Amino acid sequence: LHVEVTPSPRGDAVPEKALPWSPAEVSFRAPVGHATVALHGDYWAYHTDEKPLVYSLVRCLALIRPGHHEARLAAGMNADSMNGWTDGGWAYAEQLLPLLHPWAALGPVSRAAIAIALNARDAATGKLAAELLIQAITDGRLDAASTGEALASVMALGFVLPPRWAKQLADVARVSGRHAAVIRSAIDRLCADCAAAPPKNFAALLELQVELYASSGIAPAENVRPGLRQLSSAGGRAAQFAKQLLKL
Repeated sequence: LHVEVTPSPRGDAVPEKALPWSPAEVSFRAPVGHATVALHGDYWAYHTDEKPLVYSLVRCLALIRPGHHEARLAAGMNADSMNGWTDGGWAYAEQLLPLLHPWAALGPVSRAAIAIALNARDAATGKLAAELLIQAITDGRLDAASTGEALASVMALGFVLPPRWAKQLADVARVSGRHAAVIRSAIDRLCADCAAAPPKNFAALLELQVELYASSGIAPAENVRPGLRQLSSAGGRAAQFAKQLLKL
């Protein structure tokens, strides 16, 4: 790791640009205080329109403290606010990229961050979240239970747009039978949690669930059916797809 620090007479001076970065090296120019912030302080206090600076600080911290993802992501979500993270963007992607490494442990905050990113308005951020989910299922860092718990906890916050999730989760499920089984189980969990008061457009996830069960050749388990029965009486397209699942 190489960090190039250029002292500045002004503590609040912002460099015009950062040097290129690769996974093996972080190189940036910043006042001495910025390097200290990257290691020990709140680097989000340095939010400016100078994106390369924040890129470098985030990447520097991610590489120097590879096991520090939970605190780093919690700080990022708090600083960006829920709306900023939901919309997605450059800062969000920078926060998520280190999680692609198979040695990056996925605690509850990291899992929630991926779930939030699946809902991002920014297409690239949503795709990155799907790739993270694919990678984590492949290498065993996420299973059906942990994925379902993460999606359910974020769904309960009330800002998720189910069609966005359905789009990204469908891409994850297409990778393999194992991935499809994890997504199917996760949506089962959402059906149980949302049965009493399904969010608007929840039908998008139920439509995907019909496809997943139909392609698997199995039927929803008995413990999933009570929630489906509740959803079948909700009316609209959600009820239609819930009834299809009950017939399997």
